[in-house]
Amino acid sequence: MKIKKPNAELIWKQLEDQLAPRLGLSLIERTVYAHLLRHSRLEGKLRLRFSIRWLARNIRLSSGPVRQAVRRLVAQGALRLVQRSKTGHVRCGCPKRFALRD
Repeated sequence: MKIKKPNAELIWKQLEDQLAPRLGLSLIERTVYAHLLRHSRLEGKLRLRFSIRWLARNIRLSSGPVRQAVRRLVAQGALRLVQRSKTGHVRCGCPKRFALRD
């Protein structure tokens, strides 16, 4: 399903200036979130199917820290895991409880 492409500059500023500090995201968690956000919402998709191996390879990290980062982002509500298997569907975006405003 395609959605209207959001304003990437505004989203990036909100991620770095508001969401990441509010959630206390580590550098690895920011990198994982930004990569998933870029390949989903910023391309006009609500969901992204990915594997930990694909994600780790693309951000040039080992799979252990990437898996931990995804789990923490899901636990904090920054990512919504739709399906869990060897490949997963994830919904990236700002959850309602972390809604960012202009």
